[in-house]
Amino acid sequence: MNNKLSTRSIRIVLDDKITINENLHIKLNVVKSLVSLPNSAKVEIFNISEATYEKLKADPLVKIYVDDHFLFSGKVINVFNEYARPDWLCSIYCSDIINKPFKDPKYIDIKKGTTNKQVLEMISSPMSPFNLDT
Repeated sequence: MNNKLSTRSIRIVLDDKITINENLHIKLNVVKSLVSLPNSAKVEIFNISEATYEKLKADPLVKIYVDDHFLFSGKVINVFNEYARPDWLCSIYCSDIINKPFKDPKYIDIKKGTTNKQVLEMISSPMSPFNLDT
């Protein structure tokens, strides 16, 4: 059986300046969402240097390329470095909208005793802050 993934070139670039050594054992799990959830990535790198680990802890922008094709870009959310015999395993968690705020929440005052029908009318009216298409 031919495992094509083992021959892929994975390049990880931090803040468009630093490239992590491509010869290290790297595992990727990238989740691309078609709905409003953020895209995310979990990168596992075995035996990175202490200097690279320190740079990752500064929450840099991470770009991932597979065979020179762009795959993912996002900010580091969390980094763990643990001893998994016989190697050190660095787990990097990234998300592409960590610094983008969600839409501003909208609030309306609903008085006690308001019926469900009245709430639906308030939300769906043209003057509603929710701008629902009905």
